[in-house]
Amino acid sequence: MDDTTQINLFRNAVDAIGGQAATAAALDMSERSVRFLLAGERRLHAGILEAMSRALINHATMCRALERQLSPAFIENRTEAQAVPPKHDGNRALKL
Repeated sequence: MDDTTQINLFRNAVDAIGGQAATAAALDMSERSVRFLLAGERRLHAGILEAMSRALINHATMCRALERQLSPAFIENRTEAQAVPPKHDGNRALKL
């Protein structure tokens, strides 16, 4: 892989984590250091890439857990109002 491709992948990872500030916190470095890495002014060494990979896995795990708690596909996640499916016209059926 060439340097440009790796920096672009790292940039995508920074976006996925939530931006430069979130990445800096996840990697325990300053936002300035993240900017230097994104600009290619500092080398993306194996340690940084490993830390970013762990941060992405942790972020994905958190997102999966939140999705399981929010998804209306699971009945226990629905509120009482959401328990009644909408009619075809978009209005809610009345409970009798």
